[in-house]
Amino acid sequence: MTTAMEMNELIRQCLSAGHVFLYGASVHGRTAAEYLKANKVPVDGFIVSSYGTQDKVIYGIPVYELHSVNWPASFIVLLSLSERFQEEVTNSLKESGISEQRILPLPAVTLARMNEWLINEKRLSVLTEAQGETDERGRDCQEQIEKLLSEYDSILIRNMDVRSLGPMGSWKFYCDERAQRGNDGVYHLYYPVGVGRPLSSPNDFLLSKMKARGISVISRDTVDFWRLVIRQYPERIIWDDQFLAAGFGNVAESDFEGVDSPLIELTEAEERQGRIQANRLGIAGKYICFSCRDSGYWLDNAGYRPTEAFIGRFRNASIDNYHEAVEYLRGQGVLAVRMGAGVTKPFEAEGAIDYANLGYSDFMDVYLTEHCKFFVCNLSGITVFPTLLAKPVLIVNAALLTTRCDAVPCFSPKRDFAIIKKFWSKEKKRYLSLKEILQHEQKGKEVDSVFPNGIFRLYADEGIEAIENSPAEIAQAVREMNERINGTYVETEADKALYRRYLEIIKNAGLGDSVPSNWRLCAGYLRENEWLLEEQEVL
Repeated sequence: MTTAMEMNELIRQCLSAGHVFLYGASVHGRTAAEYLKANKVPVDGFIVSSYGTQDKVIYGIPVYELHSVNWPASFIVLLSLSERFQEEVTNSLKESGISEQRILPLPAVTLARMNEWLINEKRLSVLTEAQGETDERGRDCQEQIEKLLSEYDSILIRNMDVRSLGPMGSWKFYCDERAQRGNDGVYHLYYPVGVGRPLSSPNDFLLSKMKARGISVISRDTVDFWRLVIRQYPERIIWDDQFLAAGFGNVAESDFEGVDSPLIELTEAEERQGRIQANRLGIAGKYICFSCRDSGYWLDNAGYRPTEAFIGRFRNASIDNYHEAVEYLRGQGVLAVRMGAGVTKPFEAEGAIDYANLGYSDFMDVYLTEHCKFFVCNLSGITVFPTLLAKPVLIVNAALLTTRCDAVPCFSPKRDFAIIKKFWSKEKKRYLSLKEILQHEQKGKEVDSVFPNGIFRLYADEGIEAIENSPAEIAQAVREMNERINGTYVETEADKALYRRYLEIIKNAGLGDSVPSNWRLCAGYLRENEWLLEEQEVL
């Protein structure tokens, strides 16, 4: 294999020759021309035995027949054509009076290396947009590069979908995959593909913290380093087949178990910075974080998504229904911090801080989540924060019982709880049972296996409305969650029996490849809505 040093020597020879000609104007010749141009080596012309149907100018470079070249005083001819023709061409050049010292055959491995380098450069052009044209910061990292390549044989580069917060939860799966592969000599590097400027995401601070042994995500802080690695050692790079392809691969719905320990860690300096900013916001002592999905983020912050007006009917909820829960928490000496971005309305209540409207930041979103007692939210991208930080989660107003890969909810039944929306059928004049809800979700997945739109479209077509959890239901769930964490909640044998019935219905629902969200339904919610577990019609 042609080494980087040998390629550098080729560039040096071309520059010292004064003038460069390429013999061969087909694929190999054009590859060589692109490579030389990218390395600031001007090419004076292509040479061919005869024009035939050959273009007279390629890439702005003239094409000459061998007998018509006006040779300068100092030059070199690179044989950029198949090796099987190089001896014949060498003889033709010699017969034309060109000394062998001016003829440099390019072996197949060199031409292949040029092509590989060009492909890498096209991929790297995406990274160049993010940080300009200089690698100065990267040049100070040679020792770090050498250490990396002494530990790993190759670097696998893949896409990471960061178009919204939800898919960023795939970091959990990537870490799992890396750990399962053990010491296989492959470093896993992810390139974040989102919307807007390169290397941007809905939370750039979270993105910058996605790194562990043998795996990391390219961020604006590290792009120069990685660009230098890829340019210097392209033979060590494995580009995933789907890199920068249209669309994104989805995490296999196989293991949605929640994490036991945080996958994101803050430094001591970041912890100090967070404490200072939290105090300025009036956040101290025990607190919980809560949020409520509405259309404001999508319509105002992330641009209008055509489906939002429709799916919002099922996924959104009212922040006003949290007042009773906040009042309970205030009585327990626990502050409630409202999270979110681009929310449609403020939240004012004694014992609550509307952080979402006080100037939220990428950093404080992570810091506040890391230190909260638990996190209350409905199913939306914001679940990424507590699930990656291994914080207890209470899902309210859940509109789905099975997972969808537009977000990656990794819950733990030992730690995370939920209450679900009820679904009212206008035709049947009753609420759907748990079994019926699951049947609709499986049927909807046949329409759209990735996003929940198919399920919601099915509900809409059948005249089924999603009914939000009441303030009393949310408050009851928050009370249960708080008491469970405090170790004071008493779960009765009747509660345990109801939960076993719930699990049995899920087990026998015929979900196929659908995966139930790995949480527990709150005992109080099941107790008050035992009819969900019945198969007979409930008016």
